[in-house]
Amino acid sequence: MRGTTLRYYGKTKFSFLRLLPVVFIASFTFIVQNYLSLRVFFPPSSNDNDDDRITFLINTHNRISNYNINPTNLRPSTTNKKIAFVITITGCDDKNNIELVLDAPAILAESIRKTSLSSLYYHDNYDLLAVVHPNHTRCTRYLPEFGYRVLERELGFDPAALKYPLNVEIERKQCCGSIEYLKLEALTMVQYDVVIQLDTDMMILSPFDRLIDALLTGNTKGLPLVEYPNTGSHTAKSKELQPTTKNSNTITNSNTNHTTTRNYDFIFTRDYVQMRTYLEAHQMPIQGGFLVFRPSLEMYRHLVDVVLPRSNYVVNPKKRGTGGWQGLGYGPYYSGAQIQGFLSYIVGEMIFTQRALELDMCHYNHVSVSPTQKQNDTEICLFRHPQTGICRDCRQTSLSEIQSYHFVGNAKPWLCGKGMGPVYRQWFALRRELEEARGWPLPPPETEFFPNITLGYCNRSRHRGYKNMRETISLR
Repeated sequence: MRGTTLRYYGKTKFSFLRLLPVVFIASFTFIVQNYLSLRVFFPPSSNDNDDDRITFLINTHNRISNYNINPTNLRPSTTNKKIAFVITITGCDDKNNIELVLDAPAILAESIRKTSLSSLYYHDNYDLLAVVHPNHTRCTRYLPEFGYRVLERELGFDPAALKYPLNVEIERKQCCGSIEYLKLEALTMVQYDVVIQLDTDMMILSPFDRLIDALLTGNTKGLPLVEYPNTGSHTAKSKELQPTTKNSNTITNSNTNHTTTRNYDFIFTRDYVQMRTYLEAHQMPIQGGFLVFRPSLEMYRHLVDVVLPRSNYVVNPKKRGTGGWQGLGYGPYYSGAQIQGFLSYIVGEMIFTQRALELDMCHYNHVSVSPTQKQNDTEICLFRHPQTGICRDCRQTSLSEIQSYHFVGNAKPWLCGKGMGPVYRQWFALRRELEEARGWPLPPPETEFFPNITLGYCNRSRHRGYKNMRETISLR
């Protein structure tokens, strides 16, 4: 028995020793191939300089963003689809906001290009389009330099012919007046399978494969969805506003001219900064800077020929929550008569009710704002998670979990504020890479104003301290 025991242990020891070289080689190979990933667990210490820590954050974000794309969750048969990214130019002021039609769309285009390199749907294969009204074509003269194809488009309806007071409210300069409805032109681009309408003051941080997959296949796995109970439970006052194909689950593909199963038509986020205590979740305005459509001429014609001309807009409701479109609470608020309130009305009441997806604004179309706001001496939560009831503070979202960032309000990089963090560094870094690739003159990175963030493009605070791209172009 003792001899048997010794032989047993001897064999075990011998077998294990023979495996040691294999285990060593496999471990070494794993460490070499995944060094950057393992670095996530050993970030720079607080003793490292700011450049190292910021570079670590940005590089870690880029790596994690790429890993977030799980090819097994995407259907290979759909990877040859046509994708378009669209911006809408609603006007320009050469003195005060040239950045919105030059610097911002240039950096947006560069962020799309870089993230497309790890996309399964539009790997370096997509179109950049800029929609502009004929009265504002001068605002687009720089855009072809960065890959945009400029499309001149008129509004598909006559704003003056709308019912009163909608015809007045729609022209208010709360955002851009009626010209903002040019964003609906995305629906007419039926040569594309998916059209992504973006504001120019945005930056893409990860490929949009998951949301494209949701539109094309119905696969929502991995998408941070916001689902509220009873959303869209109301019905429109006027039945004639309902499309005749509302309950249809089929569409005609403009490329192949055959009927296919329809999954989702529209993906969006909401503008919770405008939260009011008397508004229901489905009445909240949709954020107009991030709209993802499956194009449909039928849908477009119904919106501009039927819904807009026949809709009423209540400006001074007798009871809170009964104003706006058809008196159903979709307004009156900022941009209520423009695209933000209109699309909220469309989603909540009729067309997209069952075929739209709302995404968590902490991850897509991220806006860094305070989670609370004081109204009538009461502190209210702007964005409460519908499932957990927790008041969400999007500012606490890890950079690696943000798919796209929206520089709203006074948070524009070119305003050279003092609260800029790593995401701003990434915006300035994209500009530097873009200009360096074109051989344009670069500013010296050593400035007194946050040089590790602004990379020399801000030499003092506020707009007057920013070196805009037009100055760079004039120097080449």
